Amino acid sequence: MRGRRPKGLREGILRRLEGVRGMAITGNCKLAAWNQALAIQVDQWNQPPAVLVRAALSLPKAMTGSEETISALLGAVEAKSPHTANHLVRVGRYAGLLAGALDLPEAHVGHLERCGLLHDVGKLGVPERVLEKPGKLTSEEWGLIQLHPIIGASVIRGCPSLTPLLPAIAMHHERWDGKGYPYGAAGAAIPLEARILSICDAFDTMTSERPYKAPMAVDEASRQLTESAGSQLDPELVPIFLEQVVQALPGGVIRLGE
Repeated sequence: MRGRRPKGLREGILRRLEGVRGMAITGNCKLAAWNQALAIQVDQWNQPPAVLVRAALSLPKAMTGSEETISALLGAVEAKSPHTANHLVRVGRYAGLLAGALDLPEAHVGHLERCGLLHDVGKLGVPERVLEKPGKLTSEEWGLIQLHPIIGASVIRGCPSLTPLLPAIAMHHERWDGKGYPYGAAGAAIPLEARILSICDAFDTMTSERPYKAPMAVDEASRQLTESAGSQLDPELVPIFLEQVVQALPGGVIRLGE
């Protein structure tokens, strides 16, 4: 049995899906305007990795099949950083489960899964020595990591079938309090998909093994998510994720291959 969600939350979410903040799910002219604004910012970032990634993967501008493109991008990520590829798959599953817990339409659930699968595709443009570093990152290395949402958006812009994913990929590191990156957006101005990914990304990062850390216990990760609600994360979505996704999973986490 599902837990109770705040009154009017689902209705508010559905209104936001039809709103004016560049929601990829709507697929209307407002998204085109948002993408145009994003394109200007991406083009100002005059670094080669995103262009090189598109060329290396031979992704034609006229491509229409998203599944083949997603498979190609995931394969490229796995070849560079297997733990990052596994993280993408888990976040995609968490995002789909949270979308289902919110009673969003089935098409939106699939959209959130695709957003999760590609949210870190920009790490293809981050040096492997940084991604796989076992120790603490320097300020310069952390700066490279913070570029990955912009690199990812630039990669996706080259794949017409994936442009609905742009808001989530570009903004999944924004914070509820406006202290995130790359744009410093805050609160409900952050697209719903990006806010969902932020929660799923944070939880999987904490509970999975990385080159630089052991996995955190589910109880501790849940406590940290709760503490971050209202500052880093959407305060309405965090309890739903914990009560209806984490508590419903065996052991509280997604394990690939099970």
